[in-house]
Amino acid sequence: MNRLGFTPDQLLDAAQHLRIAGFNLVLTMHFANADQPAHPLNQQQMSTFLKLKQQLEPIEASCCNSAAIYNYPELHFDYVRPGIMLYGSSPFADISAKTLGLQPVM
Repeated sequence: MNRLGFTPDQLLDAAQHLRIAGFNLVLTMHFANADQPAHPLNQQQMSTFLKLKQQLEPIEASCCNSAAIYNYPELHFDYVRPGIMLYGSSPFADISAKTLGLQPVM
């Protein structure tokens, strides 16, 4: 997650140092436009994430928020991070929570 972490260019070096220091690493990102499956940035983010994941193996990984849980099941990896859907709300402007079968869990 670039704004709160490392840029892709910084990541490999940082990961090496953190592993030497004994840290358990989890590779994470957040799709900027997961609720818009055709958005071109999604493919760019996915490609970068998968490349870095491969270079850092073995590593735990997480990249799916509520919308990405629906749109990218192949990217569920070790963790998913549902957010708004936990409250029974749809992560999509054009698909209702009822259509998705969502109910609040909190």
